[in-house]
Amino acid sequence: MTPTVCRRILVIDDELVVRRLLTSVLGAEYEVVTLPSGEDLQPLFESVSPDLVILDIRMPGASGYEVARRIRNWPSGRDVPLMFLSGHYRDAEAIHEIEASGAYLMTKPFHVRRLRHLVAAMLRRAENRIN
Repeated sequence: MTPTVCRRILVIDDELVVRRLLTSVLGAEYEVVTLPSGEDLQPLFESVSPDLVILDIRMPGASGYEVARRIRNWPSGRDVPLMFLSGHYRDAEAIHEIEASGAYLMTKPFHVRRLRHLVAAMLRRAENRIN
């Protein structure tokens, strides 16, 4: 019998209610680690080794775009799937940043079933790329 691998999802959002909601929605199937910001992220990122990162775009300190760029520059983060979860995405700069990061955008408000489906699909796609 093959042991089940628990996928890890790192959620970075400054809103506690969003972090709790995502933990509640995804926590039954995945190990969810949450952070209120992307400041000083690298040591935690390296220790958690997430299979997927969900980021808010607008956060105090480093924006989600800045955090995504940092993650992409680390060898351990280059291929990790990224998802922006935000209601702030309509300007040209936002579209450029999302495309440049290779991230998927899930807009707020979101439907829980759609989020679960997208997370599962992104993790499957990443696993297929590795194998």
